[in-house]
Amino acid sequence: LASAGASGSTPWGGGGNTGRCNGIEEEHRSPDRRTQILQYIAPMLQKTLLLCQLLLLHGLYIQAWTSGSSSEGRSPAMGNAAQIIFYLLYIIYLALTSMQLKYDVHVVRGGLGLTHNMDLASYAAFKVYIAIPFVEELRVLADWTVTKTSLDFFMWMKLEDAQQSLFRTTRDMLVRRMIPRAAPRPTYEKVFQGGLLLLALMALIVGPITFFSSLNPSFMTNEVVQATLSAQLIVSSPGFGEKTSEFYHAGQKRLLQLGRTEMLQRGVDASDRDMWQVEFPDQSDNFWLISSSFEDQVGDILAQEQSTANIDVKLWVELHAGAGVTSSAQSTLSIRANSSDELREVLNRTFSGGLSGSPFNIDGFGEFPSSVHIGNNLLITQAKSEADSGSIEDATLSLKTSDSSHDIALLRLPYWRLTVGGKGVTLFIDTEKVPPNFVGTPTSGGSVAQTTSVIALYGGIVFTIGRFLRFVFQDGSKRMVYEELPDTRLLLDLCNGIYIARIQGLLEMEYKLYYQLVQIYRSPELLFDISRSPDHHTTPNGTTDCLVGKRPARPRPSRSHLQASRPHTERRTTMSLDGPPVVDSAAAEAADGVFEALDSSSLRRRIGDIRRPLDDGTLSL
Repeated sequence: LASAGASGSTPWGGGGNTGRCNGIEEEHRSPDRRTQILQYIAPMLQKTLLLCQLLLLHGLYIQAWTSGSSSEGRSPAMGNAAQIIFYLLYIIYLALTSMQLKYDVHVVRGGLGLTHNMDLASYAAFKVYIAIPFVEELRVLADWTVTKTSLDFFMWMKLEDAQQSLFRTTRDMLVRRMIPRAAPRPTYEKVFQGGLLLLALMALIVGPITFFSSLNPSFMTNEVVQATLSAQLIVSSPGFGEKTSEFYHAGQKRLLQLGRTEMLQRGVDASDRDMWQVEFPDQSDNFWLISSSFEDQVGDILAQEQSTANIDVKLWVELHAGAGVTSSAQSTLSIRANSSDELREVLNRTFSGGLSGSPFNIDGFGEFPSSVHIGNNLLITQAKSEADSGSIEDATLSLKTSDSSHDIALLRLPYWRLTVGGKGVTLFIDTEKVPPNFVGTPTSGGSVAQTTSVIALYGGIVFTIGRFLRFVFQDGSKRMVYEELPDTRLLLDLCNGIYIARIQGLLEMEYKLYYQLVQIYRSPELLFDISRSPDHHTTPNGTTDCLVGKRPARPRPSRSHLQASRPHTERRTTMSLDGPPVVDSAAAEAADGVFEALDSSSLRRRIGDIRRPLDDGTLSL
């Protein structure tokens, strides 16, 4: 290989000025003077370099121990763990290098190290390696950057891809030969490959839906930890705008979770829901304190004929669904009063006459539900259940003054009371169970993007994995010419020849071998011929007619067939209406020479000529 690259002859003997088909073998038997000198000096230089590295390593460590000694004296041991690890690794490297020099070990295989063995462990490690993003690209890019080569980066990547593709094909053919020819597939393959794949596909399709449904056994209780009820007055007029004042604001007085029996009595399914009874005090937690200016402004608005008055009752609930997962829901329970005009008249009389008079009531200002439901989307809706769940009652707001029994009674501070049926408000809140650590973020309107995110997550997973599976099996027939290769030994030898030429620094040989590989891949007929099955396992008729070394002689194709199959060959023809075109004989002979140069038997013999010096040990690194 070295002498062939030095002499400048073509790698196959079919070109150049020498005209020798076996020039490589002859020149290996009689190396020139330069090659003999290099074979004598190179081992001595390598051994000298190894000895210098060994002395330099210990010299640096002795210097480090000397400069790092303490006042108590020098310590003969290394105390730094990093120094110990580096020392051991470098000593192992030098030991392996010395063994390589002693036994004259040659590199005869290139590419990724995981592709050198066909065992299951190496193949699994190779699949894991390929699945990791950027690792293969970084490795190839780093090798190409620091290596002297005649190939550009894209040519290098194509060579690596070809070598790894041949490894996968070789492994595939090895596994196929474990089963006798035309034998039915074993049961364990049907179970572990077909059955597991079906289960995986079903889990992919049904799994996300099951995860967000009540069938998920890991669903957690969305616990109500806090509730707040408020009633707000909203008055507006075209000429004055809008004014608001909060009448009632109170947190829960009592919070109790109901059991399964009580939930069933109220017509609520306890399998996917939980229910709480929340009681609110009838009196507001805050006094109703407004200025006289605000009182006059509200009175002026209510005196207008086009003014409107509404009272909104809002419920705010804080939920807790596991460690660190907190959410909140908010909704308006009574959006508008039953009679806005009637409410406006009552408030108009009250604000116009001053709020210091006798207490007054606002009866039936809105319909108030006794049960509400909070879904996974954190929306509060009126409960749809049996019994008295979801019943509607009228609410009453009453303006009172503080009781004289309190110390602050002298101030006679006003406050509002919110009652339903003469008592404080009692709400039954049922919540849906939620998946672990999956609670949406509420928006200003109380809704969440959880439903949308669940649909997007489900669609994204199914679409992505579905497209990946389709990509694995799609266009398999187009890759058949490169993946159904029963015998890949010659192609692997050719790839290894490119790696060896690169290691030896024979850039011309590396370049020629690469384009020889390109020519093989560009010719399906030649690719089929050099990768014929070495046994009857992959032959159509099950005979051994296609065994290596026993192939029947292939008839030489006619010149017209050569011209038709080689569109790139220059042809000079004479068109005639009476018969077929006449092909120039010189062009046909040139096409014959190209076809003979690409003949697989000649190619196999010349690959053997390259490998023979490596096997005999006549080449050194």
